[in-house]
Amino acid sequence: MHITSDVKPLKTQLELIEKRFSLDGVVLHNQRNIVKQFTLKKAVSNATVDSGTDIIIVVAKSFKIPDPVQGWIYAHWRPSKAKRSFEYAKKLQELGINTHKPLAYTEKFSQGKLKESYFFSELIEHDFTIRDILNQGDHADLDILRQFVAFTYAMHKKNVLHLDHSPGNTLIKKTDRICDFFIIDINRIQFKKVSLQDGLKNFSRLSNNPKIIKFIAYCYAEYTQTDPEKCYRILRQYQTQESRRCARKKYLKNLARKLFSH
Repeated sequence: MHITSDVKPLKTQLELIEKRFSLDGVVLHNQRNIVKQFTLKKAVSNATVDSGTDIIIVVAKSFKIPDPVQGWIYAHWRPSKAKRSFEYAKKLQELGINTHKPLAYTEKFSQGKLKESYFFSELIEHDFTIRDILNQGDHADLDILRQFVAFTYAMHKKNVLHLDHSPGNTLIKKTDRICDFFIIDINRIQFKKVSLQDGLKNFSRLSNNPKIIKFIAYCYAEYTQTDPEKCYRILRQYQTQESRRCARKKYLKNLARKLFSH
């Protein structure tokens, strides 16, 4: 287990989580990957403490077991998703970008291939996600949306491109009218200079609502000091491509289901 120095006293408990992952914990997400919440004793500095008691709330993510080819790649060539999540979280924190507080990660190898991997982080206390705002459609809170665009632009200025910038991957903590944003699912990030096209494409998975798309484009144009209509055209183009890609993927999945059901 690879662990951050300030939580070494929790190592034994984190190892127990890994051993009993399938049996214990509260399920937060169970699709391709499984995410569970655990409560550990002995709070550490900067940890999430509940009601003054000596505990830390831990989120453990078990990544889907890769196929043999992917398993070999992760063992010999490319860092695993768990390792990337851990290292990227540390780098994002250094850049002042809110994300999971990384605690540890583990990898299990067999016959020269990655089999299992886990990423442990501290629970992010939040009020809602950006999806909740986007789902309001024409009645979406434009003030929160503007703050979200500003947050995303600030990441881009720091040469951070979150490739999984989808509605469920930004958590929001709101105090009065001020929002703090936290990005999650961070194993797919590029640290590079972000062009205008890259930046606008980053919003293409968020919404199909024309009003929201236009508002985002105009806000981003303001921050980048670019022509608003130009930004809107670029974002609409990427959003249309993304919608077609999703529709094609859904069609092929349904077709495969029908073929294999006979």
